[in-house]
Amino acid sequence: MGAIYAAISTCGVIVFYFPPARPAQDYEKTRWEEFKEIDFVGCILFGGGLCSTLISLSWAGTQHPWDSAAVIVPLVVGVCSIASAVVYDAYVPVSPLFPPELLRELRGFVLILVVGFVDGFIYYAMSPLLPQATLYIFTSNSTQIGITQIPNGFGQLLFGPIASACIGLVGHLRVQFVFWIAIMVIGNACLAAAIPHHKAAFMALQPFAVGPFSTITALAMIIASFNIPLRYLGLAVGLLGSMRSAGGSLGNAILQTILQSYVDQHLSPAIIDASVKLGFDAQHAGELVGATIQNAVGVPFAFASVPGVTAEIQHAAAEALKIVYTHAFQRVFYTTIPFGVLAIACAAMVRDPSQHLTNETAVRMEREGILGNGTKNLADDALESKVA
Repeated sequence: MGAIYAAISTCGVIVFYFPPARPAQDYEKTRWEEFKEIDFVGCILFGGGLCSTLISLSWAGTQHPWDSAAVIVPLVVGVCSIASAVVYDAYVPVSPLFPPELLRELRGFVLILVVGFVDGFIYYAMSPLLPQATLYIFTSNSTQIGITQIPNGFGQLLFGPIASACIGLVGHLRVQFVFWIAIMVIGNACLAAAIPHHKAAFMALQPFAVGPFSTITALAMIIASFNIPLRYLGLAVGLLGSMRSAGGSLGNAILQTILQSYVDQHLSPAIIDASVKLGFDAQHAGELVGATIQNAVGVPFAFASVPGVTAEIQHAAAEALKIVYTHAFQRVFYTTIPFGVLAIACAAMVRDPSQHLTNETAVRMEREGILGNGTKNLADDALESKVA
């Protein structure tokens, strides 16, 4: 599916997009000279540190205890490596990944990075978690799971191209920034109240829990592009994407770990306790737990091979699984709240560039028309604009 979307998008770029060839006005440099100026050390320190941190959080509570060396060591190494990338770039003379001048733009850029991080943290983690919640709490029918996700897709359509297209019309960029991240956080918090008995509410809340992602992303890029020096625009957009992806990776690692840790700790005791009360022989507890999990994911006749299982025991075991997963997912949804509050606070302190929302054109394309007519503008013409 990703390849299909990418192919269509690539065709659209080829047909419709003709930007200035050298928008940075770096005419005196060759492409090879620019390649050599890439901050490879900073990229390795940042990427390696992020990878080590993700490994630590993925192992924590599932494969290794939180206080084990297997968790603590890669976590410390990862955090120190990321910090080292920032410190190193403070002394790199050419093209640093984290330019000090850009990082000094606290209200103009750094706070936007934090919001983008939380935006990715919630969206990329919730994208797989919401179908999982539907599976373990509401239904194992694949068609019904798909139907349950329809509001999710509709919300992303609504909040993506439609809401994003209205950003300029509404204005008040900082207010929009705070509003949409608040909607996203409140939507996720309310999901905890919708499970396990309110499937319709769970469906209705999904568009608000993940849908604003696209609008928040667009607002972050628009606000940052107005607030930072033009020469850092490309780097800033790249950092926003990196932090958004990093937030998604950490969100997946943290929230999946919270989910799995709780389930691993409480699922078996809950199923065994519920079944033993109805006269089930605890000697076959392991088989019953496995059969209950298989039944939850839709395996037919999962209980057939477990001796001594009655219809009442099957129902009790299935309900016990649902209750455990409900509590686990509620903790997942609650975990997004403090991150969301941080993002709301940061969005409220971002420098508002709404006064720059004018009808002036800052950059002209080099070719006009669908396939281009060969018209080429000089750089001075391409960057000609009036400053409000």
